[in-house]
Amino acid sequence: MVNPSKVIDEAFFAKRSVINPSSGCIEWTRYVNHNGYGTVKHKRKQYTAHRFAWIWKYGPISNDCVVCHKCDNRRCINLDHLFAGTTLDNVRDKINKGRLRVASGEESGTSKLTSEQVKKIMVDARPQRAIAEDYGICQSNVSIIKSGKAWKSLIIRGAQSTAAQISSTESWVAAKTPLQTL
Repeated sequence: MVNPSKVIDEAFFAKRSVINPSSGCIEWTRYVNHNGYGTVKHKRKQYTAHRFAWIWKYGPISNDCVVCHKCDNRRCINLDHLFAGTTLDNVRDKINKGRLRVASGEESGTSKLTSEQVKKIMVDARPQRAIAEDYGICQSNVSIIKSGKAWKSLIIRGAQSTAAQISSTESWVAAKTPLQTL
């Protein structure tokens, strides 16, 4: 890996960034990728701008090392706002800041069902194969929904379950039967 500190000076970064006075971030003003990170091309190799700035200051780092933002500003190249770590360190940082969001349910992109359909499946007393056929899914999917292994955010548990908790589902109104404990 080329050490950019030998061929690039501070003027390189100054011409390509601005200081955000409210945050202290030095924000990359050139090309930004689809994830919102600034990018730099140096000696035919593409870098994220913050990783490039880190390498410029501290020298080469291994490919399994990531450069993380304390400020959570993806365009920031302020070395005081960056730290080197592992992918696990980066994930822990996201969790500690409440920024790690895992898509689930309808948001996952692979879901064939809506939340309303899953609520109906949860209270449907028919055989699982019949339910699966109606929704165009496998019987095993119905099973994991009913067992609480999937769509955990929708699970209504225990004897305290009431009609009010599922009043938004048409199946409750149609069936008029109490919920089974999941």
